[in-house]
Amino acid sequence: ENCIWEELDLKQRFTYEELTYQFENLDGAIIGIDTREKNRLGFNGIKTVKHKFDFGDYGFINEPYFCNTFFERKSIIDLWGTMSKGYDRFCKEIERASNSGAYIIVVVDYAYSKAAGYNYNKRYSKSTSNFIFHRIRKMLQTYDNLQFVFSGGREQSEYLIKKIGMMGEKARKYDLQYLLDTKKIR
Repeated sequence: ENCIWEELDLKQRFTYEELTYQFENLDGAIIGIDTREKNRLGFNGIKTVKHKFDFGDYGFINEPYFCNTFFERKSIIDLWGTMSKGYDRFCKEIERASNSGAYIIVVVDYAYSKAAGYNYNKRYSKSTSNFIFHRIRKMLQTYDNLQFVFSGGREQSEYLIKKIGMMGEKARKYDLQYLLDTKKIR
């Protein structure tokens, strides 16, 4: 089963075994929202506080939910800007996170199926979806503390951040896009 990884001299980052995690409620959880985050998510039913993060826009900041995992939320336009003109800056942010033992989950408020064919307004960027996804793949190969997941929209991003937050450290071991696409995260 792992022979393809071995033949290509690659390390398999994620497990694709059946997700056994039971999603529960987040009683007592506190989500920090970076002070620079514009157009914040609401997280109905969960306490939120403004918090200065060194990386990411959102993170669970209290025990037992804190696990040094942070969420960087992007609109599709933000993603295009970050992966083109802001690429070097973003790589440095991921490196700082790695040096701190932090894990970054980039949650994109857009469906993957649409993003793969998205052509951003050429007035602002000449980057194609092929170029953007090439850079995403390059980052995923370079940094083992990073993952991207395309939620489908703002409301879905809020929901997804809550669900992934419930997974704690286990979120690092699963391919979150795969879990979302196969409806293992509901």
